[in-house]
Amino acid sequence: MSTSSVASKLKFVSYRINDFQFKLEPRLDLSLGTDNIDFENIEISYLPMKPLFLKKEQLYIAGFKLETNYYDKSTEVPRENKIAVLKSNLAITGFFGIDEKDRLDIAAEQNLVKISAPAILFPYVRATMTLMFANSGFPGVIFPLLNINHLAEKFASNLEVEEILD
Repeated sequence: MSTSSVASKLKFVSYRINDFQFKLEPRLDLSLGTDNIDFENIEISYLPMKPLFLKKEQLYIAGFKLETNYYDKSTEVPRENKIAVLKSNLAITGFFGIDEKDRLDIAAEQNLVKISAPAILFPYVRATMTLMFANSGFPGVIFPLLNINHLAEKFASNLEVEEILD
């Protein structure tokens, strides 16, 4: 039985965390404990980066940025008027190869990069965020699962892969 129909043409090479920011508002109550931070209702923004194709290396570069905001759950202020008490931003870039013999038509290949690359990278983002929270003294904060395929598909039609010849 051949497995070529289920094997991905996109080969994950490596990833890099390009940027990570973590900011807690300088309030004594937040420094003493996390009881006032709402870790259940997180505001998350997904921002894809423009994919690149390095023709000489036959390598795609794709990634995204996640911005998260956490709010004070002890106040009765409507959420749209609240100020985030904890913010984090993380940018990740992944490197993906495609063997010349496994090439797809260009539109299918680029679509694969725009949608599959974020899905491949997301577990690394989730692990990094969870570890950063733990190493910053926030016990038991696990970054939630996201439907990253849905987000990637939503933005895919607006992304053009830029080809770099050198």
